[in-house]
Amino acid sequence: MADGNSNDLRFALLGPVRAWRGSTELSLGAKHPRLILALLLARTGGLAEVPELVDLLWRDEPPPTAVNMVHRYVGMLRRVLEPDLPARSGGRWLLRDVGGYRLVSAGSDSDLVTFRRWTTEARRLAETGEDMVALKQFVAALSLWHGRCAAGLGPAVTSHPDFVAIEREHISAVRDAATAALRLGEATRILPFIEDAAVRNPLDEALQAQLLLLLAASGNHSEAISRYGHIRTQLADELGVDPGPTLQAAYLGILNQNGEPVAVSQLPAEAPRAAVAVPPAQLPSDLPVFVGRADLIDEGFTLLSGNHSAVPILAFDGMPGVGKTTLAIHLAHRLAARFPEGQLYADLRGFDPVGRIAQPADILQNFLSALGVSPEGIPASLDGRAALFRSAVASRRLLIVLDNARDVEQVRPLLPGTALNAVLVTSRSRLGGLATSFGANLRSLDVLSEQEARDCFTERVGPVRASAEPEALDQIIQRCGRLPLALAVVAARVAALDDQSLRDIATDLRSGGQRLDAFSDDGLDHDVRDVFTWSYRLLKAGAARMLRLLPLHPGADITAEVAASLAGIPRAEARSQLGALVRTRLLNRYRPNRYRLHDLVRAFAAELGDTHLTPGEQDEARLRIEDHYLHTTYAAVRRFRPGFAEVEVAPLHVGVTPEELTDRFAASAWFADEHVTIREIIAYAGQRVDVRTCWKLALLAKDVYQQSGLWRDWSITAGIAVEAATRASDITGLAQSHRSLAGARHFLGDDEGRSHHLEIAADLFQQSDDAIGRAEVLMNLGWVAQTQADHNTAIALLHEALDVFVDKGMLEHETNVLTMIAEHHLITGDLERSWATAMVAARKGRKRGDVRHEDRAMTTISRILSQRGHFAAAVSLGMYYVEAHLREGQVHFAAMSLIDVGKTLQAAGEVDDAYRMWERATSISDDEILSRWRKSRLSSELAP
Repeated sequence: MADGNSNDLRFALLGPVRAWRGSTELSLGAKHPRLILALLLARTGGLAEVPELVDLLWRDEPPPTAVNMVHRYVGMLRRVLEPDLPARSGGRWLLRDVGGYRLVSAGSDSDLVTFRRWTTEARRLAETGEDMVALKQFVAALSLWHGRCAAGLGPAVTSHPDFVAIEREHISAVRDAATAALRLGEATRILPFIEDAAVRNPLDEALQAQLLLLLAASGNHSEAISRYGHIRTQLADELGVDPGPTLQAAYLGILNQNGEPVAVSQLPAEAPRAAVAVPPAQLPSDLPVFVGRADLIDEGFTLLSGNHSAVPILAFDGMPGVGKTTLAIHLAHRLAARFPEGQLYADLRGFDPVGRIAQPADILQNFLSALGVSPEGIPASLDGRAALFRSAVASRRLLIVLDNARDVEQVRPLLPGTALNAVLVTSRSRLGGLATSFGANLRSLDVLSEQEARDCFTERVGPVRASAEPEALDQIIQRCGRLPLALAVVAARVAALDDQSLRDIATDLRSGGQRLDAFSDDGLDHDVRDVFTWSYRLLKAGAARMLRLLPLHPGADITAEVAASLAGIPRAEARSQLGALVRTRLLNRYRPNRYRLHDLVRAFAAELGDTHLTPGEQDEARLRIEDHYLHTTYAAVRRFRPGFAEVEVAPLHVGVTPEELTDRFAASAWFADEHVTIREIIAYAGQRVDVRTCWKLALLAKDVYQQSGLWRDWSITAGIAVEAATRASDITGLAQSHRSLAGARHFLGDDEGRSHHLEIAADLFQQSDDAIGRAEVLMNLGWVAQTQADHNTAIALLHEALDVFVDKGMLEHETNVLTMIAEHHLITGDLERSWATAMVAARKGRKRGDVRHEDRAMTTISRILSQRGHFAAAVSLGMYYVEAHLREGQVHFAAMSLIDVGKTLQAAGEVDDAYRMWERATSISDDEILSRWRKSRLSSELAP
């Protein structure tokens, strides 16, 4: 700490934000200056940009003078820190920098800096076996904490990545201290610290497990067992899961120490953990043969597996085929045991031959789903997803592999915020900005050395065959340019053709044809196309045709069913052909029934397709693929909405093999893998003369987009369908697409756009004499009129729509309209008619197993109960449907139900409980992706 000089400053961030000059504590003023100082302290001398400070102080609703107010608050802080500072002087401590401010660290001290210094020293001591001294140092460091980081400054701090990261440092230090204490038998010295951390992080199972072990080690077996029961109940109540393996193991170990028998019936049940209990293990398979790169592997292992104060990042770069991905995956498998809470993997497709680069928002969608976040809980915006991802991984020790990145901007949103995690990146480009901004370690890969290339080839074909023809082997290595990918392809063919000499193979390579120009490197005397051409010539006709067809599929990967549809052959035959391509290393199977082409191979195969497939053959293949996705999406919608089919699809084309989706969960998993590809298919189908596949696929996909909270994807695809139907003068498709686009604009908060597209759709349905389509629009317009307090128009439109739905036997729409009519009667004060109508709607919803519409109807019943003073019954009813929605993964609807429960509690005078409900609603659902009306309700209810 500071040496006590009267001019020195000392700061506290590990608890309430405080400051001293010498021994005198300074008055820091109101909340906003304290927040600014807190962020500057968290950055430890780093820059805090003005926009960041504005966002910290006011979040989504900054005043027009926000920037000036930030400058004013900084001026106030300067005068507190330096009372004699002349007007308009920058002073010594708070310096203006490009775009923001930084707090000078020289001559001052902070508890955060001291904490980090002491914990680093404690870990060093522990690694050298000096546990007793290390424990003493840990205790000193943890004693600096007096509550949460920047305590008392509200949700702006508790959700901010900088402060969350510091909180995770605290937990990490507590865990390391607990480990040292257990080794020494000094449990009581660390118990107060871990108990405090466990209270602040009740759902951190690893932390809770260590608490149990420390309690038992200090002789408090009964309290440890009791605490386990409490934790298990809390996990069940708040997450709907049972304790994981770490917590169970600690509990069972305590039972054994206590001499109690452990019967099978006593073992904690392993219930499904809402995708959280199974740590993601997304790494592709490691190669059975890996040679060379020993220095890089050792360096990478040390770098990524150690303890750090910031996220360790290692980035490999190099030319195509040099082995970046293979090295990264091999290293990741070596590291996997150091990251027991999971490994995430994504191919960013940064150099996709046809420009289908993976979007960070789509990668984050998949990562968050793998981490157990329900689809509706995932924000629509990239910033929202990135922030949620940092929060989701903050308390976990995860390895994240980002393969084939294009640039730093693609990687930036995918980076975690806490040092528990580690990141491994590959790219063809050198990512200098990653080193500048995030301290990444950059390593460039060259081709293998002569010896490494020889070892690589020998390991694959066997030492006997390799040593028999050393000159031919040298020629093969030279022709492959010591490029690992080319060597692997040639070796696979050599291993398969044991009756052909290496000399013959070397001759074949020398006589190769044209060059793969887009993927050649002038600095190397080799040509990858020659290698691929030679391997391609040895394929059987079916596998060769399959390779030529694969680039026609717009997605990053394919299934056997997609391949079967692409080629127009049975699934078993397609699987056999894919297997042949995998064996030649022209295709990679990275997950069960998921296959991916390397960029080099895709470019090579595309050239073959352009040469050997007629335009008619290519178009027929694309038609089969469009039909594959149309029928599979139709099947997914039927799983999400049983008994409901808004779109009629024609029978399958000959040769199309749709996916088999056995239940709702299979449909959800398939859509998570394919939603980006579906967007591409819709866009391509929209270019045809017959655009029915385009608008029908878009209309079907919107139901799954809605279930998954992908409002922007819904809006994009509906917009494509509108443009295609307009160009083709397809009145039916245009009407349906305008109505769909209205729904997307509604969820995105665009009231004007919603009304505009609904009005167009109503006119078009009228023109085409489509009574059902027009009734659907009338239902939507009735709801709009009701929200605008135009009650006479609303009830007229709703009854007109209801008559059509009853006549046509459309039970889901009938239930929906009845619910709206019940709400209308409630708003206009006719409680009896509202109650009766709502009960009819609820019964119809329950009969169909439609929780969403049943809940909407029963929400009206709950509001009537509240108006009549039956608050307890209203709250109980509302919470029933909150839990029902959460069980179904419908986070958006659960949040809306929580808001209504909060209103009931507010009406009952239970204001604190009401605020808790509203805060829970905002914590489980993202405001940005919901409409403005919902945002305005939440902001008005939560306003101070």
